Amino acid sequence: MREEAFNKNKPANYARVKLKVWRYVRYDHASGSIDVRYYEAEGENQAALFDFLLWTWGKQQSRLSHGIPKILLWDKGSANTSHGIRNLLDALGVDRRFS
Repeated sequence: MREEAFNKNKPANYARVKLKVWRYVRYDHASGSIDVRYYEAEGENQAALFDFLLWTWGKQQSRLSHGIPKILLWDKGSANTSHGIRNLLDALGVDRRFS
């Protein structure tokens, strides 16, 4: 993006950008660990969220926390409330709570 085309005085130009960067963050209250991952997409979607959940719940050498949580506190984003993600969390026994 050229700076002269995309600035605070030309907000309409931001609408022309097709792909945007989405950040997913998980904070584990028990260990205090934070996981962050970025995705490039047109909008929030189930595929990126599913990929993030599998990645953040997986065991990694550099991280203390892993595994499926008992309680998941998050916002009512479109991917968070989608049927696929709801069905996944229900099947895994995760209690979904919205802030």
